[in-house]
Amino acid sequence: MIANEKVRAHLIVTLGKERLPKGYEFEHEIIRSQDQIEQVTEIYFTNLSKEPVSLSNMYLQSNSRRREILPETITIQPGKWVKSEPIMQITSIYRPNIESVLFYEYGGSNLSSPLPQIRAPVSELRGK
Repeated sequence: MIANEKVRAHLIVTLGKERLPKGYEFEHEIIRSQDQIEQVTEIYFTNLSKEPVSLSNMYLQSNSRRREILPETITIQPGKWVKSEPIMQITSIYRPNIESVLFYEYGGSNLSSPLPQIRAPVSELRGK
């Protein structure tokens, strides 16, 4: 929960080519090995309050890497949800789950919240 318990944030990490946006190509050449797989990271924000909630300056810190999530201010209407832009990368299938921290601005304060990360292939998520 973030923004004074008004917003639920879910960090979703899925594995496999089928999660890449149609036609997406990585900008740099990738030297592939057998343990590598495509990974897409997204955050879903759900407003649980009865008033609009505005968040800004969001970025995700994972393993000392900082990635912008939603660069501009977003306002989430009551009972609605917003999804971040996907972060695409190549990763090892053997990499353990890592601690990720979401940094953001809410109500004039800079805040942070840990987001647990669970990695799963799309086929596993469909089965739940």
